[in-house]
Amino acid sequence: RSLADDPHYRALLRDLPHGVLGYAYVRGDVAGQRLARLPGQVGTAVANAGIRFRTAAHPLQTVTNAYLRWRWGALWLTRRTIGIRLRSAGPPLARSARIRYVQVLAKPYAPNLVDEIPADASRVVDFVAPPAMFELRQHLPPRLVRMFPHVNPLDLASELDALVAGETALYTRPGGETTLVSSPPDSAGAEDALRTLGITFPHALIGGQLVVSTAASGIAAFRNGARKLSADPAFRAARIPALVTGLVYERGTLAEWLTSDGGDAVGAVRFNG
Repeated sequence: RSLADDPHYRALLRDLPHGVLGYAYVRGDVAGQRLARLPGQVGTAVANAGIRFRTAAHPLQTVTNAYLRWRWGALWLTRRTIGIRLRSAGPPLARSARIRYVQVLAKPYAPNLVDEIPADASRVVDFVAPPAMFELRQHLPPRLVRMFPHVNPLDLASELDALVAGETALYTRPGGETTLVSSPPDSAGAEDALRTLGITFPHALIGGQLVVSTAASGIAAFRNGARKLSADPAFRAARIPALVTGLVYERGTLAEWLTSDGGDAVGAVRFNG
């Protein structure tokens, strides 16, 4: 059977906007794997009556988890934008009627940290870290493990979860200064994690946020009352939606964001110039 006969591919063709310059098609399971690798896009919730899921046709008797399924993924190119959509295959699927956890798509949020990040930030990544983001991974990235060789790998995930929580931003400013801003619910636990991980960069707790920077100037720039990113004309021109599930911004080059639409993961990459 050819690709042209595949019902998922044909559904994508019906969804393409008019006048596209080109498009790419990705099989649903592959698109889902890519999405799961992006921080803050897929979370896990404890199964309860308020979370919908579906059961396989021939269910097992064991306790399992329910996972998101996708029909297809696609990108399409217009003159200045790449559109993104992952078509949902419906509620998460479980192999049994007895489930422990349900995989869920992240809920859109208002990126409030753009009101705190300095206006001269050159590159920004912003997302909401789901609970136990590191502990729920089967394996931590090897590069991350190598960064903390003195920490027991079994403890590393929980220490990172204490440090990176809630709305989180990583950004650079001219000169190469890099700053991490996180919103941990337990500030004392975050301070303990810094000590356990051996992170000695300048840091401060400011308005409930943990700010860690490669230079003291990064802490000062976040704290002071100078103009912030949300007021910068270049950032405003990017027209990032009010609600997203994550965003990437590079001043003068591009703005990228993801959000959700009726169970689908959607987004765009907009190029400047």
